Amino acid sequence: MIFPIDTKYWLIGKTKLSENAIALIFEPNIRNMKNIHLILLTIVLMTLQTVNAQDSLLRQDLSKHVYHFDLKDNQLSGPGADLLRKEAMKTQYFLIGEYHGSKLISNFTRAMIPILHEAGYQHFGVEVGPHSAELLKEMAKDPQKTTSQLNTFNQRYSVIEEDSSIWTPIPFFEYEEDAAFLEAAMKNGWNLYGLDQEFCYGYIPLIDRMYAQLSKEDQKELWTLHQSLRDSIQSYYKMNELDQQRLSVSMTASPLFKKYLKKASKHHEANQAIADALLTTTKIYHYNATRDYLECNSTRIDYMKTNLFKAFEEQNFDLKKDKMLLKMGSIHTAKGFSWLSLYELGNTLHELASFHQNESIHLSFSSRFEKEDGKIIDALDNKEGYAYRYVDLLQFGKKDQWTIIDLRPLKEKIYYHQKYKISDLMKDIFRQHDLFIIAPVEEFN
Repeated sequence: MIFPIDTKYWLIGKTKLSENAIALIFEPNIRNMKNIHLILLTIVLMTLQTVNAQDSLLRQDLSKHVYHFDLKDNQLSGPGADLLRKEAMKTQYFLIGEYHGSKLISNFTRAMIPILHEAGYQHFGVEVGPHSAELLKEMAKDPQKTTSQLNTFNQRYSVIEEDSSIWTPIPFFEYEEDAAFLEAAMKNGWNLYGLDQEFCYGYIPLIDRMYAQLSKEDQKELWTLHQSLRDSIQSYYKMNELDQQRLSVSMTASPLFKKYLKKASKHHEANQAIADALLTTTKIYHYNATRDYLECNSTRIDYMKTNLFKAFEEQNFDLKKDKMLLKMGSIHTAKGFSWLSLYELGNTLHELASFHQNESIHLSFSSRFEKEDGKIIDALDNKEGYAYRYVDLLQFGKKDQWTIIDLRPLKEKIYYHQKYKISDLMKDIFRQHDLFIIAPVEEFN
């Protein structure tokens, strides 16, 4: 099962004690040991009763804001669908905070695109690099051929490891369901934005792209260098697979890589842009390899924001009225301070909308049921598992329907009245997102 990721979680509770009780606890002696045990037992029981009562109250209050919907033949139906249509009409930014690798969320995205288009949406940001997005747009130029074009591209450039792991050159565009929502966006004439770094398994298609854009004369001059670099990158992938050397370390140290980028981008503006993107990508991955995690994530998020505003400028995006769909991991679509200790792209769009007196809607996706070897597994059966920390939300999930929990009506009770005893992990869900959506039975390849 895949769930929102966090590592800080604990139950926060307050129990008021009398001065005598506190004195007995902190100044024990033989005469009052029996009383201490009784008092401690009473405190524990009172705390458990309070927590259980408040947990029950949270679940009871949540149940008033739960909606379900069906998704069939690319159509949404039911009360949850009505809520989504309403939000699409009144918001400027619609943020799908996904867990990756889900065909169901791709189906959901495909179904939402016509609804969002009717509400005035024409811009679409995705978690791929800007130049990978250009490749996607070319593959979807004839929308009817999107699936076949993407399939051919993935067959040509995917990296297949000995354990049968397959790494596609453009992340999150590996299934027919992914091609389907791309096709739907292109059919409606949407502008596609790649906002992230380029992918570490996308080096070869991008250096091929640079080579294809050269003049015939320059291609002839750089043929040997181009082929040598391709072969080197293939060997770097193998070294990375065998844990001999991280890919970013190999790319950073590669003289062929630097030489090719310099020669292929000389007096060539389009190639210079790809070269700059690949160097930035390598730097971000290298920060991770050297365990400079904050620098890695902050550089990446700053790069996302730079790409966003470049795209806005290129497309003459009107910050006061134009509308955009963003599909990324739920960390990046969150409002406020993310658990990576950064203000991410979701917060940027939230603030932009607010500044221009508009609204953004932030969706966080999760799953409860997973089909594995023909058997449906309920994550809530494991009370020691990570999913159980979301039991108050996931309990509403259904096997055969989508579930929406509107978190907004309970925010005041949680943050101002502190009516419930909930973990910091749960507080983050309420703070950073507006709708919590639970998919039906999920099946991962």
